Amino acid sequence: MRLSSGLMIIVVTLCVLTACGQRSSPIESPASVAGEYVFQFPSGQVESLRLNEDLTYTQKFYQDRHGFESEAAPLYTNSGSWSYSGSEFQFYHWLEFCEMRQVNKMLPEPREGTMSNVYWVAPTMEHGGIISVYLDTGYEFKRVP
Repeated sequence: MRLSSGLMIIVVTLCVLTACGQRSSPIESPASVAGEYVFQFPSGQVESLRLNEDLTYTQKFYQDRHGFESEAAPLYTNSGSWSYSGSEFQFYHWLEFCEMRQVNKMLPEPREGTMSNVYWVAPTMEHGGIISVYLDTGYEFKRVP
């Protein structure tokens, strides 16, 4: 069976759009996203994020994965509140550990700010849910099973 070139272009475009990058998903409720998430920076440090159903969060920063997994005392601990609209989160009193969300550019000391442009990616067969900063930066917190 032969596909016309126009139809072939549409099929290829759809495949590229769904395979490249992730699509954000509407947040159903605070309970649907509550839990612990983790991100490991390319330099080895680990940032964990615990979302609570009451719209508060706890953020921790560890020297490495071993520190996180062994529940060692984190280098930094922070807490604040979060809100959501559609598929987007906003975190208030967030500690930033990297420059302009570039995970390869660590700050000498964290700084506090508001983190927006953060999106929910619903669970799939490959993951239990992702909190993604800008969807395409590689700064992705994956839900801890």
